[in-house]
Amino acid sequence: HSSPVTTDVHYDNSPLAQQERYDRLETEMEAIVALMLSGHFEGMLGTPPQEAVQLPFKVFHIPGQEKPLWACANQRQPTWQGARHRVPEGERCYVISKCMFCRQCTVFEDSLPYLVERRIHVEELIEDQPESSSDYSSSHEIELMKIDSILDNWADEQSVREAVRYQRRNAPLLPRDLNFLQLILEEEDRK
Repeated sequence: HSSPVTTDVHYDNSPLAQQERYDRLETEMEAIVALMLSGHFEGMLGTPPQEAVQLPFKVFHIPGQEKPLWACANQRQPTWQGARHRVPEGERCYVISKCMFCRQCTVFEDSLPYLVERRIHVEELIEDQPESSSDYSSSHEIELMKIDSILDNWADEQSVREAVRYQRRNAPLLPRDLNFLQLILEEEDRK
C-alpha cells in the first residue's frame, strides 16, 4: 500500500475493529431485510433465469460473500426436529439455523470458513446463556458437537487450517443469529 496507515485501518483485527465490522454487517443486513419486506429491494441478487432450473440441490450464497455457504439436497423435505411445524408441507425450507440438524445439508470445502465462524458464535451463545435455559443450551451444544465432528473429521487438514485463516481475515462471514439469513435467501429465490 502507498501508506502504512492503509494497512493499519483496513486489516485491523482488534476486538474493537471486529465489533465495528459486526455492527456494520448487522446494519447492512437490517437495511436489506427492510428493503425486501417493503418490496423495494433490487439489484444485488442478480437477474432471475427465464425458466426455473432444476438442480439436484440448492446451494446457498450470502450476498456479498465469495464462497457458498452450504447446500440442501432437498429443501422440500427437511429432516430436522420440528420442521413439520415450521415449514409447510411442499414448501421450501430456508431455516438456515437448522441446517446442521438436517440430513439434507451438504457441506463443501468452501463451507468450512462459515463453520469455523459458526463454531465461535455457538460457543459464545453457550457461554452467554442463562443457567435456566437447558433446552436452548442442549441444541447449541449438539450443534457445536456436529460442527466439531465435521471439522475434526474433514479429510484434508490443510483445508481446515486454510478455512481458519480465511475466517480470521474475512470476519464477519455470518450474523450471530442465522435467522437473519432466512429472509435474504427466500427473497433470492423469488427473483
